[in-house]
Amino acid sequence: MTLRGMTLRSILFGCIATFSVATAAATPERSLFDEASIKRGSEAFAQNCAACHGTDANGAAPFFPSLIETARQGDPASVVRSAMHGKYGETVDHNSRPLSLMPPWDHLANEQIADIVNFLFARAGVSSKTLQAEQVARYRAQSATPHDIVPLDDTQFARASTIYFARCAACHGIDRLGAAGSPLQSWAMRNSGSEAIRTIMHFGSPWGMPAWGMSERLAAEDMAMMARFLQMEAPPAPRFDEPQVQGSWQLITPIQQRPAERHFAASARNLFVSLLHDVGRVALINASTYEIMGTIDTGLAPHDIDVSADGRYLYVLSRGGIVALVDLFMEKPSVVARLRVGYEARSLAVGQQGQHLVVGAYWPPQFVVADAQTLEPRWTHVLDNGAWEQGNTRHRISQVSALPKQRFLLAAKEAGELIELGSGPAPDKRLTRHSTEAFLRAGSFDLTGRFFLIPTDKHQVVVADTEDGLSMKTVSAPHLLGGGRGSAYHDSKFGPVWAASGMASDLISVIGTDSGNYPEAAWRVVRELELPGGGSLHTATHSASSNLWADMSLHASSKLAHSVAVFDTDHLDAPARTLPIASWAGLSEPSVRAIQPQFNASGSEVWFTLYNRQDQTAAVVVVDDEKLELRKVIRDARLVTPTRTFSLGSILAR
Repeated sequence: MTLRGMTLRSILFGCIATFSVATAAATPERSLFDEASIKRGSEAFAQNCAACHGTDANGAAPFFPSLIETARQGDPASVVRSAMHGKYGETVDHNSRPLSLMPPWDHLANEQIADIVNFLFARAGVSSKTLQAEQVARYRAQSATPHDIVPLDDTQFARASTIYFARCAACHGIDRLGAAGSPLQSWAMRNSGSEAIRTIMHFGSPWGMPAWGMSERLAAEDMAMMARFLQMEAPPAPRFDEPQVQGSWQLITPIQQRPAERHFAASARNLFVSLLHDVGRVALINASTYEIMGTIDTGLAPHDIDVSADGRYLYVLSRGGIVALVDLFMEKPSVVARLRVGYEARSLAVGQQGQHLVVGAYWPPQFVVADAQTLEPRWTHVLDNGAWEQGNTRHRISQVSALPKQRFLLAAKEAGELIELGSGPAPDKRLTRHSTEAFLRAGSFDLTGRFFLIPTDKHQVVVADTEDGLSMKTVSAPHLLGGGRGSAYHDSKFGPVWAASGMASDLISVIGTDSGNYPEAAWRVVRELELPGGGSLHTATHSASSNLWADMSLHASSKLAHSVAVFDTDHLDAPARTLPIASWAGLSEPSVRAIQPQFNASGSEVWFTLYNRQDQTAAVVVVDDEKLELRKVIRDARLVTPTRTFSLGSILAR
């Protein structure tokens, strides 16, 4: 058998944005607390460290220690070694579960590491001579401990590749550069070593990594093989072409065997659906009684949903590209069909007439049009087939939206392209392509339903006019980075507006959208609302409410990640009010995150998902929108790692 050789990948990544690192060069002697070094260190810290340790470097115990306290111990060598090699094998709970707490950052240049350490020591008030790049180079050489990796033969490598793309790529990315999960580049995995990788695969992590070994979903020999595989050069992503899409289709219950009318105790308009990430299920919750009416196995890592206009069919898309069709008319709602569209997917939309479903895949870069009642695939369109044949991933789909008049709009994220499917009862293959800004994210409509606004990762918002041939305009939003889907409301001063938060900012950007009645406010940022902290993923408003809600799910501070912020849209000069959602539910673990405000159909309540690690208690919290008071805490053993909870009534009312 031929053994596959191993090459070290030099792929650079950051927690907030991808960036380039220059080769370290010798620097002149610097005096104590060199201001230039501290300034560079502050910028490097913000790019690489702040997402976990906080912008103030004070961390969030016990998972993210205070680097200020570490610096006060006065040992730059230990700080440098931790940065270069990470920390593994530490225990943080009563079960003594070993966790991979910090990845190695040895891809940073010597001067960058020196600047970060100098920044930390200056913040800590430690009187120490400025650390030099040459000293970091010596520490690096002294502490280099490469692991001995046993390569895989061709058969083992092929099996490991199949496991990775079937089970891991959805979260860690088809190129191992990370998505919902952390990056898994070969150089980082080699620094970790096989034992650490097997441990994290077996026990899982507090941040959503399934416990593959404890759940017995992977055998011990497969985890050992995967630990070796991840330290090798990543293979090219495999194809998943139209014949494979067709072959994946499963019609479990034909239409003629389904009930003619609803037998389930609740209608879709009175249901919430909670996505249970690690166990691959969704929970159906009665919006009136707050009762969990059952859970349904839809596939690992459910990520997005839609519902047919008549409220009968629920569509659940997993991050691994599998669509599950649930019939809500059955006495016990069940999956009646399944379809796979690729190895990594994020969004889908059903047409207003309920005849067709469109699903966009991240990989391969394609979308699939399927029958909405059976999921039978009608056709598959690959974006720039010649490019992705060579492994080019820059045309990955980021969102599918159903527009008025039975049209569908798809956003090709990295390419900066909006793709419009033909109108009519059956979307055809005549595509209209519109070039716009690159790095598109998810978007939403303005109050009128005419303009579709999409944040980008370039501090801009793209506006598509659905009544004018999908003409485009771009709005500058300097403080919007990593923007959420956005929410529309009526501002007392600027009229109809659209607001979005960003995970890399503590500001909500508010954009005017009415050029007819408010021309001076139209298509510019008219307000920037200050949140108590950054890391916001979602905002929410409702026509019956005067409140604008936002989460802070990714903030390094547990106190803020456990809380949500609410603005009174009639008094936006006043600061946001912070509500302690996790505290109301009696949850205090640092792993808890309050995620995605979601209004009920009437706008009287806002529901929040309290994510927690797989072995801890999670909850859904219901808040009175008018009184800003707790109305209900839904705690149930079936709520395992919920990531988002959707109101089907609100979706149907759009």
